[in-house]
Amino acid sequence: PDLCNIIDGKEVNHGEVPWQVGLRTRAGTNFCGATLINKNWIISAAHCITDRYTSKLNKRPGDVFAAVGWHKKSGTASNITKEGRRLGQDFIPIQRYIVHERWDVNNLHYDIALMKLKRPVKYARGRSTGKFADTYKSLVKPVCLPSPKWENGIIPYDDPDFTYCMISGWGDTYN
Repeated sequence: PDLCNIIDGKEVNHGEVPWQVGLRTRAGTNFCGATLINKNWIISAAHCITDRYTSKLNKRPGDVFAAVGWHKKSGTASNITKEGRRLGQDFIPIQRYIVHERWDVNNLHYDIALMKLKRPVKYARGRSTGKFADTYKSLVKPVCLPSPKWENGIIPYDDPDFTYCMISGWGDTYN
């Protein structure tokens, strides 16, 4: 399918979006984005790991890696510095995929998949992230999801204060 692109974004600082995960090949090439939901699981689009014509899996566990704590859109475990590793940066194989049972590439409905990591993410311990020490204490954290109590208190979306949205990934920052 011809998917829409988001362009003209702004580059963030390393560590500013600690839940952003890159799905990468064994060689370290980014091919899709994902979100860290806890130390063992990430969530992504089903089209990242399925055949574009049949909606069937076309990636084997172990052939796809989760790049957590990265700013660059390529690289493998050999590119991680000692400081990066201390701050949670890692290159973890995917162990298992769970694609939504109603995913259909023809209409793009239910384009979602869970992926279990082969080993848990190691969250950073320590006081400093180096360059951005005053702002970011870790390069890796799970996404902040609202509780039902918080969600029930949200004002309807026609409120002018609800005009900002952040979408993260490794897209282009120019058209």
